[in-house]
Amino acid sequence: LSCAPSQISYVLSTRFTPERGFMVESRRGSGGFVRIVRVMPHELQEENCEPTVHDLIEHWAANRLISRREKSLLQYMMEILDADEAKKRAVLKTAITKMTERE
Repeated sequence: LSCAPSQISYVLSTRFTPERGFMVESRRGSGGFVRIVRVMPHELQEENCEPTVHDLIEHWAANRLISRREKSLLQYMMEILDADEAKKRAVLKTAITKMTERE
């Protein structure tokens, strides 16, 4: 590509956001890559319905966005959380954001 790496980073960080239903993973250097994954199942986005936290966790695990251990921990956390679905979704979003920041 004939552009600066910062231009690529800008596009990835502004166009492919979790709010728009995407997660971006990248590694620099030789053997590096950029992986853009749809966070919400495409079928649910087309129907304009909100997926449950269970649906999201299952989708992420099936697409290897989270490990089996992370899946189990997230499912347990959602089960013991005494809150409605909207609050659980907000907690899940915060958890995933913190998990992706560690990389």
